Amino acid sequence: MTLRQYLIIMGFGTILCAAALGLILFQIDPYQADIISFGLFYACVCFTLIGLCSLLILPVIQALSKRRNMLLHKHVTKSLRIAITVSFFLTLLLFLQGEQLLSPITGAALFTFMALVIVIRISMHKHSSFSP
Repeated sequence: MTLRQYLIIMGFGTILCAAALGLILFQIDPYQADIISFGLFYACVCFTLIGLCSLLILPVIQALSKRRNMLLHKHVTKSLRIAITVSFFLTLLLFLQGEQLLSPITGAALFTFMALVIVIRISMHKHSSFSP
């Protein structure tokens, strides 16, 4: 798959998820919605954020890469991994805010947990690519 095909497919998927999110926002009454409606809402938010973050992070990773000759799929994998992590935590923040459970303490704890997950991922990646 070429980069152009990837960008077209990701862009189209992101637009579809954003359209589904718009339908959910404008068609479902939150006061009468059941758990399935809220589940679909948060899933659409998460998938839309994954696509959007992935498309926005990929050019940044390519521009900041120290190794210009690195294979393109490595950049795509890295941007998608970052996008999934950031999207999951942003969706979790939105869910906690919707349930009125988000306070400065829980926000700080969640941010610390996110930083810890990122550090562990970076650490595991560096150790797994190390060959003695």
